[in-house]
Amino acid sequence: MTRGTNPITGLTNMQETFCVLVAGGKTRHEAALAAGYSPRSAKAQGSQQAMKPTVKARIAELVQLATTGAVLSITARMERLSVFALEENRTEKGSLIRGGNIEAIKELNKMTNVYVRQPHSGSPPQLNILVTDSNTAEILTRIASGERRLGEGIKEGEEIKEIPEAGGAQHGTDN
Repeated sequence: MTRGTNPITGLTNMQETFCVLVAGGKTRHEAALAAGYSPRSAKAQGSQQAMKPTVKARIAELVQLATTGAVLSITARMERLSVFALEENRTEKGSLIRGGNIEAIKELNKMTNVYVRQPHSGSPPQLNILVTDSNTAEILTRIASGERRLGEGIKEGEEIKEIPEAGGAQHGTDN
């Protein structure tokens, strides 16, 4: 936890985190530990912080905000972002504007960790490809099994004319 000062509250970042956690129901000791105070002094720091007038006031403010509904719960935020993601925004000429939708989807993805990169252990990452015809599916299956390499059998400048049912590519030169 950095020791900078929160520009909005004037509290240190550790104090602000402590306040948020206490207002959210953590004990003073748990909040002090989670805010970054040392395990040896967390119990004492929790008590000391809770006695400071600025910290007391901030905890009271956060509790008040939470009880009046002025702060959205995570579920409410996700529901609201979902509404934004599905809205149809248009220009005066009727063209769709998707920037806001995309931003809402990005935030939802962050909240649910949808696209968190997971390290892979020795094997390459999995690639999912949606295939809508059986010929392409057969070719991709043969490539994946190592039976055929992507682009194998096609010379530079040649064009694929058709892909027969058997999955082999017929090709010829453009002359």
